Amino acid sequence: MAIVQDTVNLGVSAVGQAFRDEMGQPLDALSVAALSHRMTRSRLLHIGTMLKDGCTDIEKRLRVHRRKGWHYGP
Repeated sequence: MAIVQDTVNLGVSAVGQAFRDEMGQPLDALSVAALSHRMTRSRLLHIGTMLKDGCTDIEKRLRVHRRKGWHYGP
């Protein structure tokens, strides 16, 4: 999980989580950004947990599709 606060844009915080392929290589990521005053530490951690769960679900779905012959990337 990555957290960025007031770095890219002043007054904006973001949290992100990468999802990976079967080899552990990052494919892409999910993220949420909002005004920093709304992103308390507990809220950032809660959103981070939801993003982690979402990435786990995506990884599982990609594995199922891969077994069915679907390919992603080049």
